[in-house]
Amino acid sequence: MRPRANAPGGQQTYWMLHHCSLVDLSGYNQHDPTIADYLIDAGELWLTNGVDDFRLDAVKYPFPSFIASFTREMLEKSALLGRGAPYIVGEWSDGGAGGDPKSLQFANHYDIFHTNILDFQLAIHLNQYIGGTAEDPTQQFSGQDLATYLTERVTAFHGRDDWQGTFIDNHDQMRTVVRLHKLGVGLEDSQRRLDLATVLLMTVRGIPIILYGDEQYLGRDADNATPIPQYINVWDDDPWNRVGMMSFSEETPAFKIIKTLARLRQHSPAIQRGEYTPLYEDQDVLVFKRQLGSETVVVGVNRGLPKQITVSGATGLPNGSYRSLLDPTKNGVLLVTDQGFQIQLGQNGAVVVWLK
Repeated sequence: MRPRANAPGGQQTYWMLHHCSLVDLSGYNQHDPTIADYLIDAGELWLTNGVDDFRLDAVKYPFPSFIASFTREMLEKSALLGRGAPYIVGEWSDGGAGGDPKSLQFANHYDIFHTNILDFQLAIHLNQYIGGTAEDPTQQFSGQDLATYLTERVTAFHGRDDWQGTFIDNHDQMRTVVRLHKLGVGLEDSQRRLDLATVLLMTVRGIPIILYGDEQYLGRDADNATPIPQYINVWDDDPWNRVGMMSFSEETPAFKIIKTLARLRQHSPAIQRGEYTPLYEDQDVLVFKRQLGSETVVVGVNRGLPKQITVSGATGLPNGSYRSLLDPTKNGVLLVTDQGFQIQLGQNGAVVVWLK
């Protein structure tokens, strides 16, 4: 029987991670060749039957040597099948820049483990940003904070932040619309804030992973009597996080945002792997560009009241008047001249402009 590791994730020693149980679940001894071969054979079977990518659950708990062996075998098997390398991402709770330092040590040894991680810290900060002043004062995150964090994140991942798995919420945590409700945000407002987070998810550096139902604004806690914990980003049960969908619409704003920006991600190298450069930030607003060569995507998000932002000085953007991909019927949301640029942002609004 394995002992339990009761220390919080960031305080667990490597011995505790690899030898103690995870929430009373027994673990395989991957040092046993029979067990290791069985798990590797299972992975190769999935690849043979068409699986393209792998999500390694609770990746910090298996022996690292086994993770390295498993992923190496998956890469070799995929090559034998004449296919490209599978995308492999590991669930490392509290992982990311500013979180568990062991997560960065793992992700930044990609040459050994060939595994990216789910960026929990980015998810927390995206939720804190859209939460605004509804957050506990110790949890608030401004546009300036987000601009700085996205820059620091590039360095923390040694420039491979564009390969990490990014998300807003997932099946093991509170859905964002539920979380906003518990913070006292109204239904319509919470949906527009989720839209803002979705725009950011689809345009910052990383591989976006969308929890099913977010495109339908699934999950709403009707229990207004539920006490709001001080640190609502950390622990709270959510009966809606794995709820089934009774209907599906392609007409929700969230669905249309995801569809539009998924198409952009498919065709834009700047969004896929371009540099991140902040252009303007304040308490509520962040405007940044993603650039690769001569191609640029400008993104602006505003969690506050409608604003017209004017920035003086050279930006490297070509002069012109541009429409947003999110509202192609409206011209002039971004105006660029030799003197600088001007961008129009609605309340809880976003602009995404593709300059090719």
